[in-house]
Amino acid sequence: MISIKNSDAKKVCQVDPQTRTVEIVHKGCRTTITFLENGTYIVTNTKTA
Repeated sequence: MISIKNSDAKKVCQVDPQTRTVEIVHKGCRTTITFLENGTYIVTNTKTA
């Protein structure tokens, strides 16, 4: 995964081009967005430990 940082050098999200996935972790919640071949996407929210 590739880490994406903002102008304050804080990690905003991680991107995986092979699986077309974006992962955002914020305040104990992990949001994973997966982009599908047909142009749609799946959003999955989970609690982090």
